[in-house]
Order: sequence, then structure tokens, then C-alpha cells
Amino acid sequence: MNEADYKRIEREIASDQSPVGIDAKKTHVMILAKLEGIESRLEALERTAQPAQDGAALSEPIGALASNGLAAAVDTFDDTVSRLRDRGVDVDERARAALHVIDRMTEPGALGALGRILERLEALEPMTQVASQGRHAVATAVDALDEEFARAAERGIEVDVALRNGLAAILFLGQRVSTTELNALGELLRSEVLHPSAVDVVGRLGRALVAAAEKPVGSGGPIGAFSRLADQDAKRSTAFLLEFARQFGAAIGAKERTTPIDGGKAHG
Repeated sequence: MNEADYKRIEREIASDQSPVGIDAKKTHVMILAKLEGIESRLEALERTAQPAQDGAALSEPIGALASNGLAAAVDTFDDTVSRLRDRGVDVDERARAALHVIDRMTEPGALGALGRILERLEALEPMTQVASQGRHAVATAVDALDEEFARAAERGIEVDVALRNGLAAILFLGQRVSTTELNALGELLRSEVLHPSAVDVVGRLGRALVAAAEKPVGSGGPIGAFSRLADQDAKRSTAFLLEFARQFGAAIGAKERTTPIDGGKAHG
């Protein structure tokens, strides 16, 4: 069908009284008339058709089959339109809107834009896969956090309170600690002062200080001090202090050997 035929049909079904600009009743009548014309042509073909085999007539006329099929199609169409109208759907308006969309989509510019969009969809597919994996990673991280919060709650830790206190501590230290002090703190943390053995010694020292402070000592002279050195616990602490003095002296000596003095000249 060419452009002239489309224009002719549009003029025939046009209606100024319809809100969508076409006469629905007239349109249905035209469709039925076309179907009857098709049926008439099929009947003419049936009269001129030869028997299928050995001169026998066809078991069922072609025209009857076509008529029944077309009638069923029209009934189905009318039933669908009726149900849509019962639901408050304006079929004429929907049809006009659909034709308008099809007309816009088939314009050369629109088709070119759709083609470019389809080409870019292939490039966007890897990004969608990455986004999907990102969602899985976030979900896994959230599950891990939930498990940690649950274990903390079992140990009696209030996570929200701990977070608020931790943030307050960070802000407090950030306001009062200078850059130099932060660098010094970093050097301290990088040393072995937090080694498990060192931490254990500090813990034992603290307990010993508390025990010594709570126990009345009284007064004692050199003879009493020497007599106490015979105690096995005192011997262990004395041996520890002597070993500490030796190790600390070695560390001081190593620093003196590597530290330039006298205006940058090595000590000699």
C-alpha cells in the first residue's frame, strides 16, 4: 500500500466528533467489508480449483475455512476491545497514540539514534556485570559486619557506644596532638615496644608495683638488702635487670656508633 492509499483511508475514517479524530464504527465496517471481499475471492478460487487427488472434491471448502477463521479473528478482536472498554480504556485513543509512536520511531533520525543506542548497549554490558559483582561484594561486606556486631554484642560490647566513643577519641586527639607528636607516636608504634614479650613484661611490672605498694615494707639497711637478695624471686628479678642493662647498653652503643657528632663528623 502506497502513501496515497494511506491518505485515502485516513480521509475516509476521519471524524471531527471523535476525540481521537477517527470514526471507530466506520473503521469496523470498512474492515468487515474488506473481509467479505476476501471471502468472495476465496469462494471464486474454490469454484475454479481442481480436485486435490483423483478428481475428488476437497473435504472442506477453502472459502468456508477462511470464512470461519476470519470470523473467529473478528470476534476475538471485538471481544478484546469490549474488555478494554469495560476497564475504562479508550481504544481509539490508544490506537492513535500507538500509531503516533510508530510514526516517530520509523523516522530516519529516530532509527539512527536507536541504532547508536543498541551499539552502546554492547559496550555497557561489561559495566553491568561489574556493577552486579559490586552488589555481591557489598552484600558480603554487610554480612561480615553483621556477624562482627553480633559477636561483639555477645561479649557485652555496645557497638554504637563504642563507635561514638572511638570517634570522640579521634577528634580529641586530632585537636590536641601536633604533627611532630604524631610522627613520634608512629616511630614508637614501629618499634618493638608493643611486642608481645614487651607487653607481657609491662603487665607483670604493673602487677608487681601494685603488690609492692599494698604491702608494708618498713625500713631496711644494707644488711637487710643483701639478705633479701638470697630470695629466689629477688634473684630472678636481679638477673633480669642485669640482662636488661646489658642489652640496653648494647643498643646505646650501636646508636652512638651510627650517630654523627661534632658538626656531622663521625666520632673517632
